[in-house]
Amino acid sequence: MTERVVTRQDVDGVAVLTYSVPGERMNVLNDTAFEDLDRLMDEIAADDAVVGAVLISGKPDNFCAGADIRRLPLLQALENPAEELGQAHVIIRKMMDLPKPLVAAVNGVALGGGLELAMACHYRVATTSDKTQFGLPEVKLGLLPGAGGTQNLIRLLPVPVALEHLLTGKTMYPSKAKELGLVDEVVPPNQALRIAVARVRQIASGERSRHVSPHPLPEGTELDNLIAGARWMANEQTKGLWPAPGRIIDAIETSLREGLDAGFAKEREGFGALLKSAEAAAGIHLFLSSEAAKKYDTGTAAREVRKVFVLGGGLMGAGLGAVAIDSGLDARVRDLSEQALVGVRQYADRVLRKRYEKRPGFASTYREKFHRLSTTTDLSGVATADVVIEAVFEDVELKHRVIRETEERMRPDAIFASNTSAISITRLAEASVRPDKFIGMHFFSPVEKMPLVEIITHPGTSDETLQTTLALGTAMGKIPIVVADSPGFYTSRVFGRWLAEGTRLLMEGARIEEIDGAARALGFPVGPMTAHDEVALDLVKKAGSDPVTSSVTAGRVDSAPSRHAVLALVEAGHLGRKAGKGFYTYDDNGKKGGPDERVYGIVGASGKSEVDGKEIRDRLLYAFVTEALLCCDEGLLRRSSDGDIGAVMGIGFPPNLGGPFFYVDRIGAAAALAAIEQLDDGSGNFQPSSTLRELAASNGRFSAR
Repeated sequence: MTERVVTRQDVDGVAVLTYSVPGERMNVLNDTAFEDLDRLMDEIAADDAVVGAVLISGKPDNFCAGADIRRLPLLQALENPAEELGQAHVIIRKMMDLPKPLVAAVNGVALGGGLELAMACHYRVATTSDKTQFGLPEVKLGLLPGAGGTQNLIRLLPVPVALEHLLTGKTMYPSKAKELGLVDEVVPPNQALRIAVARVRQIASGERSRHVSPHPLPEGTELDNLIAGARWMANEQTKGLWPAPGRIIDAIETSLREGLDAGFAKEREGFGALLKSAEAAAGIHLFLSSEAAKKYDTGTAAREVRKVFVLGGGLMGAGLGAVAIDSGLDARVRDLSEQALVGVRQYADRVLRKRYEKRPGFASTYREKFHRLSTTTDLSGVATADVVIEAVFEDVELKHRVIRETEERMRPDAIFASNTSAISITRLAEASVRPDKFIGMHFFSPVEKMPLVEIITHPGTSDETLQTTLALGTAMGKIPIVVADSPGFYTSRVFGRWLAEGTRLLMEGARIEEIDGAARALGFPVGPMTAHDEVALDLVKKAGSDPVTSSVTAGRVDSAPSRHAVLALVEAGHLGRKAGKGFYTYDDNGKKGGPDERVYGIVGASGKSEVDGKEIRDRLLYAFVTEALLCCDEGLLRRSSDGDIGAVMGIGFPPNLGGPFFYVDRIGAAAALAAIEQLDDGSGNFQPSSTLRELAASNGRFSAR
């Protein structure tokens, strides 16, 4: 027998409906929950002994986190998923139309379907818990809210505000929700049930009214302008690559022009169409793959980590310290410069303020977290650290010296993790006297924003060290992928190949803006020329000339044009944004201007648009894809989904394409092979992987391997 998700217990004439998914830490919206709510709405409507109901969570820190995303692939397989969504709409409307008052008591997150349940109630009480927040993030998966979210949010919030939240998926906290009218009251967590029960009785007796939005719905010219503006803004943000924003606007416009019934029908239609889209498939794949990556298990228990010691107080070290204390860890950052350590403390202050300033209890949360940070110019405190993370300059001899002097002071059971983007972990471990506790952790900058961490083992790394490091990465809010020790690892190697293709195109006559424009048209956040400027061309030059990191493509990719261009620009002082000039011009504040026309003369390129636009797009896309697939051939990745996560969340592969391996699976291995072979001019720049050839011959998929 299926365990109930929503259970009923009457309290003095009020039915208290407790939502609690058995065996799960977080409540999710599933079929059983809808079945329970359907039955309970009928029971309450017919029960003369109850005056109304309260919907509350049985979990201590969440109301409902939304739909069970693990179930979405099953819906995708249905011929008409909109039909099943229609059943959800019937139940949501039944809640909205319940003749007795229905009050939601929200403690913790109410996201996606969770917020849709709360909005279907007639009155909302939210708690002051710092975990309480509201949002409809479905657009981030390439979907729209499918349980009335597009219909009810515009009837609770001002329509422009509702549009902003629906189109961006951003969240809000209780005080803002109360200010805008999404919730009616904000109360302490231990008072939520009592107050919600009291409000049911007051509404039932006529002492208090159900929620009525003070925001009038737009109509006429105001509505025309609002919808036109929303469509323009959505297109500007998505560049036409994501269909979900347009479908969300369709559902809202239909509702405002034709009424609620038509709006619900449009929402069903849009959800069904989006669920079948390639973009939603990509979004769902990335989400599920990220969750799977967090559950990597070596079969060995992880050691508990409470204290981390960070070596280096630059931007990376400061970011690591800030993220560590935000995660509840004690962090001590060492740098030889006291001025740098002042910057570390200022960096942590900015990160915490940006994250928590608008939340309830900001002052106490800030104090608790910031006091976990300490700084030092020596190694005092390193002996109590569970993990030391080294984040000094990318120089082997410097890192070797730091490893030796630090290990002398560390606990015997503590882990040493090197944050390097390309230097061999095996090579660095040569300086360690306990290589079993030595590992690589490649974080991405800025650390507080980038979700990925690349975990790199060497032959001597123990399973306990790996499992502990994985747990630490997850605790710091990152998605960990485990990669083998190879020149450039996975992300730096693939990213470097992509950058090189950009400069090769430049040397063949493509213009700077054409190259970057083609990349953005595919869905890359920036193009390779802008990326060069951001990384800094002198660092690109160093990476490209390092015999360890450059050897991986030697004899396979003609990188001479790329090296020539970068070297010429560095010698001319065009180092990128930090120097105020690179491939682009920059003002005194670092604001990017247009392409720097002097570049063509410096590098000896024509700049006369001599490469076809389609060729530019194809070469940028398949330079990335080809190198990723070769990494798979060489055993750098545990599974293809890790390659997708690393590509999208670490180095900017278009999320609408789902990652290089997902993209190949979607278009078919044979089609990908044909595209790559068409680009290969015999020089070896586009070399198909052997795995791709095998899959093309067998009509196979990377996801099935």
